Amino acid sequence: MENTFEKDTKIPNCNDEQGWKTYCIGRTPLASSQKLPFLHSIIPLDELTLHKLIVYHVKWMHNDEFTKERAMWIYALLSRLQKPPPPHVASSLRDLLVYCCKVRAKMDNREHPLLSSVNIIIALTEVYFGQGDQF
Repeated sequence: MENTFEKDTKIPNCNDEQGWKTYCIGRTPLASSQKLPFLHSIIPLDELTLHKLIVYHVKWMHNDEFTKERAMWIYALLSRLQKPPPPHVASSLRDLLVYCCKVRAKMDNREHPLLSSVNIIIALTEVYFGQGDQF
């Protein structure tokens, strides 16, 4: 029996980066086919898939703009990540922290609609997962 998140929605293979990108954010970052990270889609992930998805999402963020949907996926995946993260995931978390700090530095005011999303990810990666010790 194949794993499914939703009825008739097959999840990609763990190593299918393009399949996961299409599943999570659609064909383009603003596509209507993107899926939000609901609990029923995050809970069944095994540890290997969870780690791969975190690494994938961090990589994708460097190539596309930061969106609320991206922040939701990152937050949902981080909520399942156990401490301490494995070294390759910790490295991606450090990259994520640097990326989010740069995004926040470019925000022109305190009322920016993505500021709270960026701040939450920064707090999680820096404080909870301990990746801010290199700043």
